[in-house]
Amino acid sequence: MLGTFVLSFCYNGIGRGLAAQGRFTPIVSAILMPVRSLRVMVFATLLVRYAAYRRRL
Repeated sequence: MLGTFVLSFCYNGIGRGLAAQGRFTPIVSAILMPVRSLRVMVFATLLVRYAAYRRRL
């Protein structure tokens, strides 16, 4: 699960930097916010399934 935290931290850091530079409009930010959440949930689900597969559960 540490992978999802690191991935989110990096992704949000890049997005925050671009937003501070004015490269994101509010509509782009509004679209990307749920996409980020969905991506993190999918990534976490895949990691859990992979861990279960490795442990033969």
